[in-house]
Amino acid sequence: MDSPGEIARLIKRWQAGDKAAENALFEALYAKLHAIATRYLRSEAPGQTLGATALVHEVYLRFQRAERLDITGSSHFLALAARVIRRILVDKARERRSDKRA
Repeated sequence: MDSPGEIARLIKRWQAGDKAAENALFEALYAKLHAIATRYLRSEAPGQTLGATALVHEVYLRFQRAERLDITGSSHFLALAARVIRRILVDKARERRSDKRA
């Protein structure tokens, strides 16, 4: 299921509104998404409350809520997911800093 052609077909079906393709896509790429999240977490300060699994699930939720994503393939999908993971971590850090000031 990891072949680029199969992933590209799942992405096209997902973008057309196929929920089964969406689930299959995330299932097929889950290990890679988890590895990306783990890499980002290694560079975070101690005390991070989010784990890699929570980050992957948050990416899934954010992708579901997105109005229109024009993704061309698995590498593009993973790059976009990495940006979302980074954004989640940055937002969380800002939230912690603002809580300290309050």
